[in-house]
Amino acid sequence: MTATFEPPTSGVVAPDGINGEYVPVPEDAVPRVRRSAGTAGIETAPAMTHAEHVAAVRAGDIGSMHSWELVTAVDGPGTRLTVFLAGCPLRCLYCHNPDTLKMKDGEPVAVEELLARVRRYLPVFRATGGGLTVSGGEPLMQPAFLGRLLR
Repeated sequence: MTATFEPPTSGVVAPDGINGEYVPVPEDAVPRVRRSAGTAGIETAPAMTHAEHVAAVRAGDIGSMHSWELVTAVDGPGTRLTVFLAGCPLRCLYCHNPDTLKMKDGEPVAVEELLARVRRYLPVFRATGGGLTVSGGEPLMQPAFLGRLLR
């Protein structure tokens, strides 16, 4: 069985098959595939009540993390530890990380737990001129967590 692409019949179709009309993709149609180890090796935040969770998020003590990857080559100089946070209010047609769109799909991670992972690789970062890259989703959806992480 082979799938064939049928370009839309309305509008002008460009040579690459795109007709220029924006058609948003429903959230439920976006695959939730993790291309990395997810949050393996990083403990999730302890169980807490909803009120405690909200207070911890507001304080930046915990954040919603989708996954992390080490040795990424395109996210900056040297060896990088890239942390993918979950949650983005946008629904860009050509989103690079559609599996990070929903904050609820992430794992609650304590900032200290994530910082411990970053510290583990400090010698590698110093030797290669690398560092930490925060991606997502949209990292600024979690400003208190991001601020504590980068500080």
